[in-house]
Parts: sequence; structure tokens; C-alpha cells
Amino acid sequence: TGKDTTRMHTEFVTAVVAAVEANSGMVDRVLGWTILANFNGVYPLYTHRASACRSMLSCMAHIEHLRQSWGMDSLPMYEAKAVIVSGEALVGIMGSRSMKMFGILGSLLDQLMATETFHKTVPVPIIIDENTYGEASSLFRCRSIGSLLLPDVNKHKPFDMYELSGSVEDELGEWMYVMQAFEKEEASQAYQIAFPHNKKGEYEKALATLKTHIAKNP
Repeated sequence: TGKDTTRMHTEFVTAVVAAVEANSGMVDRVLGWTILANFNGVYPLYTHRASACRSMLSCMAHIEHLRQSWGMDSLPMYEAKAVIVSGEALVGIMGSRSMKMFGILGSLLDQLMATETFHKTVPVPIIIDENTYGEASSLFRCRSIGSLLLPDVNKHKPFDMYELSGSVEDELGEWMYVMQAFEKEEASQAYQIAFPHNKKGEYEKALATLKTHIAKNP
């Protein structure tokens, strides 16, 4: 119904705008269910490629929660996809004398539209281009999924395309948490072994137990 569609669209746009703005981006256009955002277009953002990746991963997480909520209310389960391309473009206030708005001009838009078309043939949620991959590869989980030739942009060399599937930072944080928990458990076990020796006056045995733990976990 119209009421359900309005609810879903409002929740969808709200989630995407929040994720974009939380990562220092700006939403340019909302065209139905298509949203165009830019990073580094309004003010300098030196890590704009990484910020765009974090934003889209956050978007997908929020949208998945929305999909679960919609499913519980028997609403359509729309599939969400995102494309990230980066490069040089002309940005600013443009239009006619009677109607002006913020806009983007240049071959980057052609690359974006071509990548969106390419995305329809690849069953992955987020695609990034090779320019974005250059900065993102050390921070995020990426894998090659093909290449795209744009005659008007790169006549001789196709653009490599990659799937963006997650953050290495999140994995590192989880690994550190597990390791800290493991170290605490190891320390507890060492203490439980050393304490009875210490209570009996067997100080050398108690000290040897603790030194063994310290050697394993300096």
C-alpha cells in the first residue's frame, strides 16, 4: 500500500543519510530508491575512499535490520546494492539562472553509471573500483570480481572491479578481544597453580609458575 511504501522509503533514506553523514559524506540526490552521495566533494576529506567504504558497510548493516523489520510486517524484502567509484570531477553549484543546485560533472559520472550496469550482472552487495581499492585493500576485505572497459574514460585499460565485504578493523578488534580473554584465563590458571605453593611456603615453585606464564605472555 501507499502507507507501507512511504514508511519503507522514509526508513531507508533515513538509514542511508545517517550512515553517509556519520562518515563525513554528503547526500546529493534522492531519486526514488536510488541515493547519490559524495565524499570529499564539499570539503577536503583525505581519507574519502575509506570513509565511503565504511559508510556503505554501515548502510548495508542498517538496511539488513530494516529488511528483518519489514519481513516481520509482511512487507517486500527489497535487495540493496551499492557502488563506490572515485576519481576527479567538477563539483559545485550549477544549473540555470532560475534553478541552481549542487552537482557533479565529469567522466566520473559515466564510470558510476557503467559500474551500476555492471553490478546487475554480479550478485554482490557492494562494488568498488580500482581507485577505491588502492586505499581500501589494507583496511577492508575485498576480492576481484572482473573488469570494466569504458571507451570514453579508459580506452586502453579496463577498470578492475572488486567486491567490498567487510572491515579488517572489525576482524582485528574481535581478534584482540579473544586474545585478551584468553590471556586473562591463562593468568587465572597460573595464579590458581601458584597460590597453593605460596601458601605452603614453596615460594620458588610459585615464582616458577608465574615466570612460566610471563614467558608465554610477555
